[in-house]
Amino acid sequence: MVDAETLAEAILDSLKEIFGPPVFHSLMELIAEDYLGEMDARTAIIERPDLFERAFVGLLGEAGKKILADICEGLCAEFLLDENAADLKTGDLAECMAIIIPKS
Repeated sequence: MVDAETLAEAILDSLKEIFGPPVFHSLMELIAEDYLGEMDARTAIIERPDLFERAFVGLLGEAGKKILADICEGLCAEFLLDENAADLKTGDLAECMAIIIPKS
């Protein structure tokens, strides 16, 4: 069974793998400082995935949107075992999480 914490860790692990630890940590600090206020990235992904997505795309632009879309697609392939995964609009992190969690 997949929960929000597991998905948040999978997303953060994917981002760390893409950017490497030093850049990843810098990006997460920038996102927290510039967009999230008191929340850290992990909490934002769990509680407000829409806010995290806006922050990530706000910082990285179209490249950020593409990276999150690829991560969402990978999460759907990993956690959704039915054909409804094809109906998901992969660029929407909040929708991705909402669809995966109840189906698990």
